[in-house]
Amino acid sequence: MVSGFSDTHLELRKVVTEVAAREFAPRAAAREKSETFPRDHMKRLADLGFLGITIPEALGGPGADLYSFLITAEALARSCAATAFAYVIQEAAAAAILVGGTDEIKKQYLPGMAKGDVIGATAGTEASGGSTPLAFESFAAKTDDGYRLNGRKVFISGAGEADLYVIVAKTDREKGIGGISAFALDKGTGGLSFGKKEDKMGLGAVPAREIIFEDSPIKPSRLLGQEGGGVPVLMAFAGIAALGAAAIAVGIGQAALDQSIRYAKERVILGKPIATIQATQYKIADMFAAVEGARSLLYRAAYQRISGPPGPPAPVFAAKITATEAALRVADAAIQIHGAYGYSREFPVERYYREARALSIHFGINEVLRENLGKILLGLM
Repeated sequence: MVSGFSDTHLELRKVVTEVAAREFAPRAAAREKSETFPRDHMKRLADLGFLGITIPEALGGPGADLYSFLITAEALARSCAATAFAYVIQEAAAAAILVGGTDEIKKQYLPGMAKGDVIGATAGTEASGGSTPLAFESFAAKTDDGYRLNGRKVFISGAGEADLYVIVAKTDREKGIGGISAFALDKGTGGLSFGKKEDKMGLGAVPAREIIFEDSPIKPSRLLGQEGGGVPVLMAFAGIAALGAAAIAVGIGQAALDQSIRYAKERVILGKPIATIQATQYKIADMFAAVEGARSLLYRAAYQRISGPPGPPAPVFAAKITATEAALRVADAAIQIHGAYGYSREFPVERYYREARALSIHFGINEVLRENLGKILLGLM
């Protein structure tokens, strides 16, 4: 058992796993094919008290801890990765509001996010430099009555479906990191529009679209934190998103392992189940080790975040890199165990592969995280 886990955590895992397997898994393939956003699943999770899981009780949420969020994301991903993906995005947006929002903003949005009435998304990525703050070109110019935002955000997950957007943009081009600010904008904000829906390899049920701002007016009350204080808000939602991506990856890896074990026992070639073949046994063993190793690193990172003082995000980066790449290897092995059937949509393992492939790119591309992790370990960052 992971250090810090309680009976409550274990019961949560059991309940979410059972609900997701019973209600979400049977529709996962059809939802992916139709690219239908899992708003109904989000509402169901809200009814069960699992949505916006770290939102404090005083603001209408369950008031649970980081473990509970990761346990839920992992359990959801075993049945429907798209639902888990939307769930993580919601939690990341809530984290940004909790860190930077005024009491007014928190009361306006967080109770609705916990109830599933308000769907949130975060928008940092730009074509000019990904999620690197200094490369942002979006600019919110100061006006007499607030700000005017111009610019574009790209590949924003949940764009068009979400009701609330946490936006990070420059407010001063001369101040470097100190010139970055964060805002909470409603979907109906003037001058806010959406580009085409990207035709993605996987996770099609959660759209990725461009968000376009053309002289979008922003009231001063929409500012999250102080002007120039956008990086702490960005780090808050990016940290939750990175850990959430790792949790989704662990869930997908576990699903691929479970499916492969079942198939290996049932598939008979030359009168024997392929489970009796040494090559299959080796693959299953390696898959198990990869999933368990990723899970251990994920919850170790969470434990350090919960129990220790804030510090460099090295464990978070390591967990995200390791878990997302392990999921891809495990899903690939699952396809190989299934043979030609693994390449067919008749079985879910080809979907697991496509879903896993997204996670080393989303919520912090792994190459950038590797570079930053190396700098942290060498004392250069």
